[in-house]
Parts: sequence; structure tokens; C-alpha cells
Amino acid sequence: MFFLLTVSLASAQTADTTATDTIPTRNPKTALYLSLIPGGGQLYNHQYLKALIFSGAFVYYSQRYQKAAKAYDESGLASDHRTRNDQAWMMGLTWALGLIDAYVDAQLYNFDRYTVEGATAVDSLEIGKDRNSGR
Repeated sequence: MFFLLTVSLASAQTADTTATDTIPTRNPKTALYLSLIPGGGQLYNHQYLKALIFSGAFVYYSQRYQKAAKAYDESGLASDHRTRNDQAWMMGLTWALGLIDAYVDAQLYNFDRYTVEGATAVDSLEIGKDRNSGR
């Protein structure tokens, strides 16, 4: 086993240090950290409409939470308690969805601009086609 591992590591390809990638990318960790503030990760990814939607939804649910919390404090009713908790869940879900969206968008930033080395436009049309049978 050790011999096979040594041989496979010795014959592995070396990294091409002369190749440079000129397509701009986004760092997913940075997008994740910035999205701790609702809409921040979307701003980093240049998704301005999404940033407005996520931050607006978070503010909307936080205001509804404050109203529901005040109503529950005054009445003590179970229905007000449930409404308050529902608003807290919606705030949390909006925030978590914003985190996930920012991370995934940073991973896929300019994804459509990457191509496979040696691939042609015809190759991309033949992905689902069986080359041997012509179907």
C-alpha cells in the first residue's frame, strides 16, 4: 500500500504556475461574514435587488416581532405568544436564507464564463447525446 501511494504521489501532475485566471471571483467566506448583516453578502456579490429584498424582509419581520412582543407583554394571551414566536422564526429564516444565498452566489460568481479546456460549442450541445449510436 505504501509503495502504491508513493508511486501515485510521485507521478501526480504538478500545478501550472504560469497559468493565470483573469475571470473575477468572489470569496465565499467574505460573503458569508458580510451576510451576518442582512443583505451585506448580496451587496458584496453585486446582487443589489436581492440585498434590498433580504434586508427589507428582515426589517419587516423585526418590526412585526416588536409589535407582537408588545402585544404579548400587555395581554399575555397564547395567540399573541404564538404570533411573536412566528415573527421571530421568520426573522431567523430570512437571515439564514440570506447567509446561504450569499455563500452560494459567491461560489457561482461568473460561473457561466468558465469553459472546459479544449471544449467547443458543439461539445456542449452533445452532452446528452450518445456518441456511438448517434442518438
